[in-house]
Amino acid sequence: MPVRRHLPHLAPALAIGLSACAGGAGGPAASSSFDAAPDPVARVGGRTIALSDLDAEVAAELAEARREVHEARAEALDAMIDRRLLEEEAERRGVSVDDLLRAEVLEKVAEPTEDQVRAVYDENAERIGKPIEEVQGPIRDFLRQQAAQAQAATFVSGLRATADVRIFLEPPRVEVSGDDDPRLGPADAPVTLIEFTDFQCPFCGRAQGTLKELRERYGDRISVVARDFPLPIHDSAHLAAEAAECADDQGRYWEYRERLFADPQGMDRDDLVARAGDVGLVIDRFATCLDGGTHAAEVDADVQAGSEAGVTGTPTFFINGRMLAGAQPLEAFVKVIDEELRRAGVGRPEAKGAGEAPKVATP
Repeated sequence: MPVRRHLPHLAPALAIGLSACAGGAGGPAASSSFDAAPDPVARVGGRTIALSDLDAEVAAELAEARREVHEARAEALDAMIDRRLLEEEAERRGVSVDDLLRAEVLEKVAEPTEDQVRAVYDENAERIGKPIEEVQGPIRDFLRQQAAQAQAATFVSGLRATADVRIFLEPPRVEVSGDDDPRLGPADAPVTLIEFTDFQCPFCGRAQGTLKELRERYGDRISVVARDFPLPIHDSAHLAAEAAECADDQGRYWEYRERLFADPQGMDRDDLVARAGDVGLVIDRFATCLDGGTHAAEVDADVQAGSEAGVTGTPTFFINGRMLAGAQPLEAFVKVIDEELRRAGVGRPEAKGAGEAPKVATP
């Protein structure tokens, strides 16, 4: 099971690059003040600068600052809750917290086996660059620490399961509509992930594998909505977004989207029409839609909605209104989605990949 980062600090006994396409400054953003500030914030001659105007200029920076503040509070709150649970359990048993952890954690951690040490070494041998005889000691220490953290997490989770723990700390959220854009998954899913994407952004293409993994992991617990945010630096991105909407008219949005991300080069009018044939669209109908600019205004509306939400680059995701910018690793999405499922009182599926040899820092 996952181990929270603060677990090594529960008691002394346990003390053992770019990811997004940038689009420049965003448009106007509906944003409240991050902290106390006068309104207006300045006057130039006879004209004032309102706080809302100032916040619009730094919408993305304020959103990131709010997330950082929340993450710091949430991690500290988790640690405080765990400490309090341990203190209450130790008091109930009439022992110290250190003695409790020693009995429930350290004494239940088995000594690493030779096979476990070898598995970790083999997984990291090229990076370690030393014979196993020179590093097996640090590897054993790492495995003991990892096992202790996992056992501590299991023990504290058990305490949480039977305790009356209610968390009222809310993460910062942005009101973002799914509009009538293409969706995978039920509209009433407990978690809605809205993606603002650009078909010529390489990071957006990389993120598609992560979205596929999330759909496989969570099934109908999650709904994925696709919205457009073509960046001015990509000459064909707006037309490609219009083309994808034309494909949606024929019920083939997701197939056409996959075809676009498979090769982000080209994408002029003729290329987009040719790709429509690749996924079985009715070419004449598709070409009429694309040449007539049928969905140009719809793409512009997506860009406006993204700008108002603080989007400045792609890909940008909103998970139940919680912004996650860039092609983040799978774990970043899983963390937020699991939190949202817990808030909704919905269990998450069993994580895949258990038992894989962990990677360790070079000893």
